[in-house]
Amino acid sequence: MPRKKSEDFVPHPRYGDEPRLSGLNPKEDWLTGDVYLHWHSPTEVRVPNTAIAANTARQHRPTIAVTHYFDSRRRCVDCRQSFLFFAAEQKYWYEVLGFPLESNCVRCVPCRKKQRGLEAQRQRYEDLFEIEDRTADQDIELVESALTLVAAGVFGTRTLERMRSILKRAEPHRKLEGLWQRLCEIELSQQVGSPQ
Repeated sequence: MPRKKSEDFVPHPRYGDEPRLSGLNPKEDWLTGDVYLHWHSPTEVRVPNTAIAANTARQHRPTIAVTHYFDSRRRCVDCRQSFLFFAAEQKYWYEVLGFPLESNCVRCVPCRKKQRGLEAQRQRYEDLFEIEDRTADQDIELVESALTLVAAGVFGTRTLERMRSILKRAEPHRKLEGLWQRLCEIELSQQVGSPQ
């Protein structure tokens, strides 16, 4: 069955960019308790015939165990592109990694990787910031981290003022000129983007 243009999904490196048909399409049955489907995959986002059975014993302390996972259509909160939260991926999240069933996938894989990179960058910034007597190389790395985080919108423009003062007192370094240029470009882009 060919996909419509509106159903182009961001590719997942392991599962691809098309629903994975299993032929299984259980309907929720609260009366018998035989089938419970995940709250974050209501009927309108579930891809029919993509269900796989869950191992409820492996789910992390669920209030109500989910008996089946479906591929489900999502829109990334960052890039706004459509992606699939695959049934097999859900099984891995909830049964292998031990994520609670309340965890929800809101970003496509490229945006998740970017988010993890920013979190690691922020942690590195905070570690460097806490060092009282930083070396010249540590100062440079601190400024690089801060500029990346400001450009990504994690930090506000006040951070640029602090980084400017660090650069002013920095010892000569091969990266210094590039950092000044990058700082100025970020300040300019912030000014252009702000309302007058």
